[in-house]
Amino acid sequence: MNDKKTIKVEEVPSNEEIEKTRAEKTLHLLEDELKSLIQQKKELKTKFQNKFHEVEKELQILKTKFQKKFQEIEKEQKNNQEWFDKEWQKATKLENKMILLWDYYQREVEILALQKQIQSQVLSTNRQESIKRLDKLIALNAGLEKGFKERQIEPELMEKLRKKIGAWE
Repeated sequence: MNDKKTIKVEEVPSNEEIEKTRAEKTLHLLEDELKSLIQQKKELKTKFQNKFHEVEKELQILKTKFQKKFQEIEKEQKNNQEWFDKEWQKATKLENKMILLWDYYQREVEILALQKQIQSQVLSTNRQESIKRLDKLIALNAGLEKGFKERQIEPELMEKLRKKIGAWE
C-alpha cells in the first residue's frame, strides 16, 4: 500500500501562494503598462515641444518677413503721400496761375470793351464814368501783374477768385 504517492505538504502550493503569484503577475503587468504609458507620454511631450518650437521658429520668420513687408508698404505709402502732396502743390500752383490769368484776361476783355465804348461815346458824363471804370480795371490788372511777378498774391483774392470760378474745395 505503499503505492500511494505521498505528496509533501511543502510541495503543493497553497491557495495563498497561487493568489500571490497571480497578484504579482497582475502587478508586474500593470507596472509594465504604466511604464509604457509614461514613456509614451514623455515621447509625446517631446514631439509636441519639438513641433511647438518649429512652429515658433516659423512664426518668428513669418513675423520678420511680414514686418519687413509691412515696413516696405509703409515706406511706399509715405513716398506716395509725399509724391501726391508735391504733385498736388504743383497742380494747385498751376491752377492758381490759370485762375489769375483767367481773371486778368476777363478784365482785359472788359477793358477793351470799355475802350471801344469810350471811343464811341459822345456825352462826357457817360464817358467819365466809363473812364473811371476803365482806370479801376487797369489798376486792378496792374496790381495783379505786379503780385504775379513778385509771387505775392493775397490768399483772400485767390479764395475769392476760386469761389467765382467754382474751383473752391
